[in-house]
Amino acid sequence: MHGGENISEPRIVDESIIEIIRKNSDLAPLHNPANLAGILACQKEAPTIAQVAVFDTAFHEGMTADHYLYGLPYEYYEKYHIRKYGFHGTSHEYVYKKLLANPAIRDPRTAKVITCHLGN
Repeated sequence: MHGGENISEPRIVDESIIEIIRKNSDLAPLHNPANLAGILACQKEAPTIAQVAVFDTAFHEGMTADHYLYGLPYEYYEKYHIRKYGFHGTSHEYVYKKLLANPAIRDPRTAKVITCHLGN
């Protein structure tokens, strides 16, 4: 799901998380509404079971403004939240953790690596 600028880690689903998912649905119209429908259906069928929402943009949360802002008027960011968020973070995080565990890489934090998420 898309957490916008509000979420940087997995969270137990409660009303505040549901509101954040709703609020960011315009940023991910194919993902957030469908995922929210699944959350609400599970709440209805199994209200005592906790759910955890994982936000795929969280891995890229550390980007600084000089990396996430486009060369557009700043008001587009302020008004419409147009910026780079980074997607498929769970996929990239998996690859990064595998890189950290690779003994052939001397310093994975300074290694020059490009990861590509192919498919859906």
